[in-house]
Amino acid sequence: MRSNRRPFVLEIRSKGRTYLYYRRGGERIALPGPEGSAGFEEAYTQAHAKFERPRTSEWAPHTVGDAITAYLASADFYQLAPASQRQYR
Repeated sequence: MRSNRRPFVLEIRSKGRTYLYYRRGGERIALPGPEGSAGFEEAYTQAHAKFERPRTSEWAPHTVGDAITAYLASADFYQLAPASQRQYR
């Protein structure tokens, strides 16, 4: 594995092929082509944006309200079923 690899990129070699994945938050998203190609860059940017939602909070940092706001904006919350999201809100 190269040391200059982008964050959260996992390289797996199997059956004579190399597979690249974006791995974060317990999820693994396949990335196409060799690292640095146009398809790879677009897929990496989309996968990274999924987990990097802007955190906007009216609450003071490190308060219960701030923690709730952060959870409602997190990838974990967005992966829940719509019914669970409504109930948790």
